[in-house]
Amino acid sequence: MGTVLLEARDLSKSFGGATALRGVSLEVQSGEFHAILGENGAGKSTLVKIIAGIHPPSHGQILWRGQELGPASAGHLSSLGIGTVHQDSSILPELTVLENFALGHEAVAGPDWMDWAAVRSSLEERAAQLGVGLDPSAPARTLSVGDRKLVELLRVIHEGQQLLVLDEPTASFTPEETLNLMRILEEIKRTGCAILFITHRLHEIEGIVDRVTVLKDGEKAGTLSRSEATHSSIIALMLGRDIGEIYPPAPSAPPGDALLSVVNLERRGAFRGVNLTVHAGEIVSLVGLAGHGSFEAARAVYGVPSADSGDMVIGGRRLRIDGPIAALRAGVGFLSEDRGVNVLRQLSVRDNLGLASLSHWSRLGWVDGRHEDAEVRRLIGSLSVRCRSARDPMDSLSGGNQQKVALGRWLAADTRLLVLLDPTAGVDVGARADIYGLLRAFADSGRGVLIASSDLGEALGLSDTVYAFYRGQQTGAFPRAGRREADVLAAMTGQAIGSVVH
Repeated sequence: MGTVLLEARDLSKSFGGATALRGVSLEVQSGEFHAILGENGAGKSTLVKIIAGIHPPSHGQILWRGQELGPASAGHLSSLGIGTVHQDSSILPELTVLENFALGHEAVAGPDWMDWAAVRSSLEERAAQLGVGLDPSAPARTLSVGDRKLVELLRVIHEGQQLLVLDEPTASFTPEETLNLMRILEEIKRTGCAILFITHRLHEIEGIVDRVTVLKDGEKAGTLSRSEATHSSIIALMLGRDIGEIYPPAPSAPPGDALLSVVNLERRGAFRGVNLTVHAGEIVSLVGLAGHGSFEAARAVYGVPSADSGDMVIGGRRLRIDGPIAALRAGVGFLSEDRGVNVLRQLSVRDNLGLASLSHWSRLGWVDGRHEDAEVRRLIGSLSVRCRSARDPMDSLSGGNQQKVALGRWLAADTRLLVLLDPTAGVDVGARADIYGLLRAFADSGRGVLIASSDLGEALGLSDTVYAFYRGQQTGAFPRAGRREADVLAAMTGQAIGSVVH
């Protein structure tokens, strides 16, 4: 057993009348990989913010090497050997990689100047140690989500680091980015640095985790050793029940008419020769390695950005979708893989749910408040959104509940086709099951769903048809009947051409 570095003793935290944490105790030992898991709203991020000094606990203590750790700045925590990467990105997209790395490293500067040569040397040294390749002069807006998170990671690690706290770092990662991060964390762990890792994804911690602490409804449900931390035992603690089958059953009725038909769709440098169909009652997924065209093709259906050539027929009409306005007029809704842009966090749950439906809730240009209230109450109930009131601000909700509200906005609107990019990224297993059920119900009502997913298991379990992409081309179409994961993987990696749906 290692030395106890960080200890939480009987932590509780309340916000107004809501209790986010209740009597949570845990410890992190030197050199261990300690994972914190739990459903959205279980209190994981609140715990991280208390450790980082952002929120003071309502009750209890945080101890560092046996000494109470009071309110502390990021700089003070860094001096103690503690680095934290929060769930919400702190990267400024218009700054370069080097400029973003420099944020918080003003100690290398004189009173009126920044020693950029020293900053660049520090960045290159840390990147080389961890095998990370980044262009210091690249604007951060050109980076993938995973590379942006790596810049944040490089910014907080330093020589002599003793504890690294990561809050949902892989929430919007591709499988390749997740594997790369785990490789980097193994390198960091070998230096003797402890890692406190918050995640929803059980599979990504296999082989590296030493202990798992599970939170449920703001309380500690239990701590498991590596040998005890099986998927079934973790899920049972997270949910307090056996979730059973996470994916809804396949539809019994045959699909209806084509809602979307895409013929020879192309955008230079992204994809070409894309042909696919989404029927009424159908869920279709596009899968492929990052940058191989699946996400780009899905975005083109919503016009963000639009394709250069090809035909798109929506609802029987040949349309030119050159942006979101044209897509909305055609009855197409959209959710980005970046959860932060799917909701307006400063507005209420009520306002977010109604953004796409105000025309249906209005009479002569005035919103019918009583009708809106009734619809919002119905949606909150049907979506199982956990909130105190419909007037709660969105930023008071957990990530999974924010995603349910974003999805509910389109369920309430006159939407015939939903285009979703990684709709369950960063969402816990219980909320994922809820979202899958909502999407199945949406399709069963005679509408259609098109998903670009970096989770192959999700695509196979949820979708009626899966299209594989490789190097910008569609390499296979796989209906549910007789579909094999190995065949889809082969088509995604250019090893085989899959079956074709006619």
